[in-house]
Amino acid sequence: MIRWRDILARWRPSGPRVPAPPAGAAGQWEERLDAIVCPAPQGQGVAHQVWRVEEWPAGAVGGRLGLAADPLRVGAWPIVRWLWRITPSPMALDGSLARKIRRLELAVAALGASETGPRRDEWAALQGLLALRDALVFRGEQLVQVDALCCITSTPEWIAEDAALIRARLQALGIQVAPLEAEQWPAALRAWGAGPLFEAGETPAWARWLGFGGAPLWAPRVVPADRAAGLVWPGRGQVGDPPDGAVYVGHTPDLQPVCVDFRQAEAGVAANVLAVGASGSGKSFWLKTLVRGLLADGWWVVVLDVDGEYRALCEAEGGAWLDVSGERVGAFPDPLALPAPLGDPDEDARRWDRMMGTAGRLAAVLGGLGLAEQGAVERAVQAAWAARGVTPDDPASWDRAGASPTMAEVWAALDAARGRDPAAAAAADALWRFVHGSGRHLFQGRPTAWHEPPARCAVWHLGGLAQMTPTTAISPEAAGRYALVLDATWEWLRRLRRAGEWTAVVVDEGQRVLPQPVLGEAVAAMATTIRKWNGVLVFATNTPDPLWRTPAGQGLWSVTPIKALLKLEAAQVQGLVQALAVPAPVREALPHLPERTVLARLPGGAWAELRAMVPPEEAALYQTRGQAAAEGG
Repeated sequence: MIRWRDILARWRPSGPRVPAPPAGAAGQWEERLDAIVCPAPQGQGVAHQVWRVEEWPAGAVGGRLGLAADPLRVGAWPIVRWLWRITPSPMALDGSLARKIRRLELAVAALGASETGPRRDEWAALQGLLALRDALVFRGEQLVQVDALCCITSTPEWIAEDAALIRARLQALGIQVAPLEAEQWPAALRAWGAGPLFEAGETPAWARWLGFGGAPLWAPRVVPADRAAGLVWPGRGQVGDPPDGAVYVGHTPDLQPVCVDFRQAEAGVAANVLAVGASGSGKSFWLKTLVRGLLADGWWVVVLDVDGEYRALCEAEGGAWLDVSGERVGAFPDPLALPAPLGDPDEDARRWDRMMGTAGRLAAVLGGLGLAEQGAVERAVQAAWAARGVTPDDPASWDRAGASPTMAEVWAALDAARGRDPAAAAAADALWRFVHGSGRHLFQGRPTAWHEPPARCAVWHLGGLAQMTPTTAISPEAAGRYALVLDATWEWLRRLRRAGEWTAVVVDEGQRVLPQPVLGEAVAAMATTIRKWNGVLVFATNTPDPLWRTPAGQGLWSVTPIKALLKLEAAQVQGLVQALAVPAPVREALPHLPERTVLARLPGGAWAELRAMVPPEEAALYQTRGQAAAEGG
């Protein structure tokens, strides 16, 4: 039970049930599950019950609206107050709307042949979406969101009986309603037009939690603008998907859609996702459903693809396929490019340091260099930039520069310092193979700066890892490229956060990534800090052992609140049970799960059984494997 004191009640003239309260009387609000009650200093006080509409009639109510008008009886309780707010609708003719319609068609068809038939709410949602689509396509209508609430006011003694009376009248009109429960408090104040309870800029925590100062916690309704303009009952359209911010993750066995808001942290940790399932369990299928849902909700998605499995999805979404597998000359992020300005003075002041750090890390990975040799490399980078009139002490020169130096110029600066600097000589010898020797093809040509993601869906095709066992160490050349990929991804996270955008970094086939000294450690570190940059990490693996046998895996598990477990072999389940806390019903079901069935630990700790339902054409897209390899990269 939630209480707030010293809140002034708004009173209306009443009938004989309630004596008029004294002027300026203050009461004590009490929010129950079924009503809000404010006892009066004298008399019985006042009570509110606020409803949201769950189902509307097929047509307009029109003249019958008087049956639910305010007041029902002059000078007597109950009083009915409706709140209407009209705002632009985010719904548009795009792939997201088409996928919503196809998803509902599948759900309705799946139960159409059963004894009970399809669920009423999903059938109504499908009909509403089809009507809205037709209004957009064939009649060119505009859509708006109508925020409608119904507030019933009576006395604490009579509120239940009066609410039942009004509810019966609404049902006779074809309107189904349900109490808002914890959301009644802000809803009642909105409906009654109560004044501010606190000064601007000093919103207390309880008020923020209840939605004061922001959007309401209930979902609005999407209708054509002509319906809203006439203030008649919305008669068509019902969006079955959740409000903005929630992403579809699957249907429960009774075909109830489940959505998750990945922007919400849990205990200060980002809503990272960990998917674990044996080969063939449907792990990648579920992951691609999630990726497309994130894109439909406006997220930016960066995928680390080890074997080209995401190319078809990337192309279907109009994304950017970035091949850094080593097969293409110059196809890697430029380690010597100065990051573009963000408009943040603190971040922009460190652009030179970030570039130098990237170059130093690359040299260390390629040549196995110590601190002294890394310092020599950074001096060589500085000398190569100085030849272009760019120095670290003159930030104005950073943006006047043309193309950045090449790795060959940096090596030349190291070689020129050979006689006076032993560390430069050692670094030049260690890096010679990657500039002039057998590895020179890796860094020839002009690399791309990639200051910002080239598309909303960007897929880094790493290559190479698909042919390795999980314990095979990658070559220094590949490790160097992957280090550059991670640095570029961090720059994107930094830039997108500055723009107020959210980013998901997706790592599939994580059993090949986690054991690697460069990739594994970097991915685990990203999981712990990505929340700061408006991001989440989505990590999938078919070998769960590294999650409890390696420090990186243990860290990844601990900072990933959303777990998606698919079918595992008996031995894998045994290891999981011994190392990690998993509810008994979950671990007992894991060896017997059907393909594509997910046991998911959702935000808040609840577990649910889910199955992604997508149209057949979308399922075929997700099942495409190794397309890049089949096409020659």
